Amino acid sequence: TDEHAIAAVVFAPRTGTIITASKSSLKYWDAQTGLLLRYVRKPCEGADLTCMALDRAQRRLALGDSEGGVILLNASNGTLLRECRRHTNYVSQVVFTASDQLISTSWDSTIMVHAKNVQDIQLNGLLDCHVHGEGCRDVLQVDYSMTFNVLVTAQADNSVRIWYVVRGGGDKTSLS
Repeated sequence: TDEHAIAAVVFAPRTGTIITASKSSLKYWDAQTGLLLRYVRKPCEGADLTCMALDRAQRRLALGDSEGGVILLNASNGTLLRECRRHTNYVSQVVFTASDQLISTSWDSTIMVHAKNVQDIQLNGLLDCHVHGEGCRDVLQVDYSMTFNVLVTAQADNSVRIWYVVRGGGDKTSLS
């Protein structure tokens, strides 16, 4: 249990833990016994935690917050690895691609792709969603299919947009 509503939960089979995120904390639970193993208070400083994703290797934990922040933590102990480029509004979702690049979406109508190294890349500027000739208000949800290499976003204007993730030379990735 938690003192606040659970915003996100991930299962980490490699370590046998379940990680829960509420607005102000992360909790690591033993998946077999249900015992609390670790408590990380305010991982996003003063902002409320809104979403969470675990990379395929289960080593990096991405968190998004209510003030546009995106951070990467060491998944096993919750220590900060780095802060990523910020959105200007609530981060609605974070996901990792098949190549373990982090993608975040926000209520500021943007999608950001964060490179694996310290420098973030920004594709086509901030990717504005334009659906049926009108700009979408907010990107609410995102999911990524490793099988099809496709990113799907849901907007506040009741539309769904499909983005094809195209891998170029080196570490370049783009969405079309």
